Amino acid sequence: MFDITSYVQLKNTKQKKSYFFIRLVLFCLFIIISALFIKEVIFPTQVFQFKDSINSLANTISRPYESNTGTSFHVSSQGESNYTELTITLPKDSPNLPHNTTLLIKKSYLAFLSPINTKKHTDYIVKTYEIKDTQYIKNQDNLYQFVSKNAFDSYLFKDNAVLSSVVTEQLTNKLDELTGFAPATLISSKDSIYVTDGNTKHPIQDEQSFLALGYNFDNVIDTNSEERSMHKNAKLFTTASTHPFGTLFYATDSKKIFMFDNDLLNKLPVTALAKQHAIIAEEASRTTTVSCILKKTIFPRQYKCKTSLDAISIFHGNTYQFTLKDAPNTQINNSQIKLFTTLNSKSLQNRINSIKNNSYSTNINHN
Repeated sequence: MFDITSYVQLKNTKQKKSYFFIRLVLFCLFIIISALFIKEVIFPTQVFQFKDSINSLANTISRPYESNTGTSFHVSSQGESNYTELTITLPKDSPNLPHNTTLLIKKSYLAFLSPINTKKHTDYIVKTYEIKDTQYIKNQDNLYQFVSKNAFDSYLFKDNAVLSSVVTEQLTNKLDELTGFAPATLISSKDSIYVTDGNTKHPIQDEQSFLALGYNFDNVIDTNSEERSMHKNAKLFTTASTHPFGTLFYATDSKKIFMFDNDLLNKLPVTALAKQHAIIAEEASRTTTVSCILKKTIFPRQYKCKTSLDAISIFHGNTYQFTLKDAPNTQINNSQIKLFTTLNSKSLQNRINSIKNNSYSTNINHN
């Protein structure tokens, strides 16, 4: 055994005991430091910041906004966390928070936390025609030809009719202009995966963002340059991006399908095709919360609280929404949120499975 002190001769029992104790302490310190290092590598603490004085693009916590229950803000996270710590500081001229202000925390997708439309929604069904193996979509009094069968198939809710060209020309005007994919469709090139957003497409930043947003590689459509040209390039899609209009969510607990329509969720009929392309969520994530009481620190107008996230960690989603309950219009000067993951056999196994099973490159069939 390698020993840098092999030439040291200890002459009495007291020295031997002291030497053994020192070696034991150093060995224990090595084990502890190694464990902490491994934990930070496998489960790094995620730290998010907000400062009212700096540009919003530099903030990783959203700007505070009003919600039904108080003042809210959110962060977008990659990976699982089961513990959080929040610190907020109010502006100098603002009043203190009410005594024992409660912080409520939800976990879901930001789009899925939108209000549910109470009115019946029928606009999701598009009218399409097939004429001699060519597909068209009707928009007002015009027919637009799909750029490909892939684009036609991307519309999951359609009223399709197979007609002769003579009948169709009497019915409406057929235009030469081509049209592309349905909103919120995942398409790929050799180097990237995109999500369509109307006549634009957003390149998804990386594998971690793709998975954190709840997407499934099985739903990615391999496309050619002509198909992709129907959608102009738009800004990068990251974990912090909100799902685009047309995104489908399937709530596994209530067995409902919802379509995100900007600021609302519209309930749609459940079909096998819609379930296949929908992002998995839980309707309970919209209402289930964990909470803690904000306590004042020794610093002026600063508050802090810590709490476990175990009760909401079971939900799908990349967004943690924080709400100062019954404290509307609260001005926040700066804030910090930390998300932790406890190192145990379950979290370690989940992390290993995630690394083994999810590969951005091997799940895409490149041209």
